[in-house]
Amino acid sequence: MAIVYGHSDIVQVLIQAGADCLSFYNLSDRPESLLNSEIEAQLDELNVSCTTLYTAVGFGNPHIVQMLLDAGAVVDNGDGNDTPLNLAICQQNLAMIQQLISAGSDINVDMEDGERAVMTAANTGNLEIVKTLVDAEAELDTYSQGESAVSLAAQGGHEEVYNYLSPLVSQEDRESVPRDLLARGIKRQNRRSRPQPSLIEDSSLE
Repeated sequence: MAIVYGHSDIVQVLIQAGADCLSFYNLSDRPESLLNSEIEAQLDELNVSCTTLYTAVGFGNPHIVQMLLDAGAVVDNGDGNDTPLNLAICQQNLAMIQQLISAGSDINVDMEDGERAVMTAANTGNLEIVKTLVDAEAELDTYSQGESAVSLAAQGGHEEVYNYLSPLVSQEDRESVPRDLLARGIKRQNRRSRPQPSLIEDSSLE
């Protein structure tokens, strides 16, 4: 709970008292009466069993993350399926990503489904995060369920990411992405971003 509410002073006391920073713990055992609705919603987004480090990353607290790392938390231990780094990428928290990479996070580790960090980043469309991972030597020639970072960028309509990654991969990998995949992805993005008519506007036309 100290991590959840960002009480770094209490976290430090617990670490000094020998609190276990390595084990997985069950979020379903949390004391519901101590949670407000916003915290409850954030916890529900995390998987049931995870490490203290994964939780600290999930709540975006870099100071507590560093305290846990200094206390011996394993940087790539997350929730059994995911890593703290991948969680930070999903949240598009660039500062946290850089912190975890500096702490030695393996950017080329396979998640349970075979996806890697750079694929997650390409799927978000965040060019700065993709560049950060590439600069840290992310491998681009890997596939998960038939998809690569380049194809995921194209599917999502993330043109900047696609144009950045394409020259960095092999010709074979470029040719594996259908020519019209990016165009279709951009169309989907445009449809999603198009404002929907409000009910008030609709009723005024009646």
